[in-house]
Amino acid sequence: MASGQKAAAAGWFPRSCPVRDAPPSPCRQLCRLEAHVCAGCGRTGAEIARWPAAGAREKQGILELCAARLAARAAERDVALDSASHKDMLISCWSGASR
Repeated sequence: MASGQKAAAAGWFPRSCPVRDAPPSPCRQLCRLEAHVCAGCGRTGAEIARWPAAGAREKQGILELCAARLAARAAERDVALDSASHKDMLISCWSGASR
């Protein structure tokens, strides 16, 4: 739990405090930029740099963009796996392994 979250949980901030209401960082400690987007959390370098100073609404907007980017990246991987060459390779590997 981040220090701001601990303080909020302990009741150190007023109810409307931006620190208390802000979403936690989406960082998953899988930091690797691919095409200017982190492969772990889906944030751009600019969003990562902006995160500490961003308010709750801005952070929520960043999280929504991250989710869309990660979903698009997962769909791209699924399309790649659905290609005929990959299917043929997987089928030949499995049929050879089962005999």
